[in-house]
Amino acid sequence: MPEHLEVREGVDRFNSLDRVKTVAALRNIPIGPQLATILGNWRAINGRSEGLVFPSDAATPLGYPNIVNRQIGPLQIALGIVAVDGSPRWTPHSFRHFAVSLWIDEGANIKQVSEWAGHESPEFTQRVYGHLFSAGRADRRAATAGELSVLGSIEPATQAQHGNDNAVKSSTAATI
Repeated sequence: MPEHLEVREGVDRFNSLDRVKTVAALRNIPIGPQLATILGNWRAINGRSEGLVFPSDAATPLGYPNIVNRQIGPLQIALGIVAVDGSPRWTPHSFRHFAVSLWIDEGANIKQVSEWAGHESPEFTQRVYGHLFSAGRADRRAATAGELSVLGSIEPATQAQHGNDNAVKSSTAATI
């Protein structure tokens, strides 16, 4: 089971997939065991052992408007996570800020957070998020604690959730 996500490519505003823009953007982001299993199961069910985890039907990157208008927005509306006017409350970038804030809250140090977020330097991270730092935990423990605070405890999927022929054993989770 992988212990991190590797960021090596990005999608620009024209929906073109290419190497990330800076050396700082090349990074490994630690993940907890639940997310690793969820992503491994997703890949196994969809028959994708490499490439994009969430591609379009044509195996190309999903465009930002598609992600916002067809996925994240409707999901927030269905869950009741909306602004006063009924519109979705959060953008994908808001979730990025949430992740960084959660890493800090769970005890990751400034250097770790800066690397995981792909910031140009810890000084930049300090300027934006410095008010959130206090003594804390490290790497895997911080990622796992953050994951538990969002996802709750591990509950094995049932055959009905996976479909009888698509069940994936946790010990054989696909590589991300």
